Amino acid sequence: TLGPQLQNEFLSLEAMTENTRRILGATRQNRCSMLQDYTNGSAECEIDYMNGVLVQMALRSGVEPRLHRMVSTNIKEKFVTPRNVSSPKL
Repeated sequence: TLGPQLQNEFLSLEAMTENTRRILGATRQNRCSMLQDYTNGSAECEIDYMNGVLVQMALRSGVEPRLHRMVSTNIKEKFVTPRNVSSPKL
């Protein structure tokens, strides 16, 4: 575990907010890989990899991950639905 000073320095609301703002500012021009896959017309995405870990953790803990399953299903449906890749509707 982190000591109190390190917890305050890295895990306080203020520290996490500032770090998040810094990262968002530095990466604001980036496009996530799933969006790139979608706009390039790919029929596959990485949602199972990204969200699947959370689903498995929930199931192992005896929790039904309804929201995570819904998100995964909705995203997969977007990827298999024909679309105009020059003007993506997300």
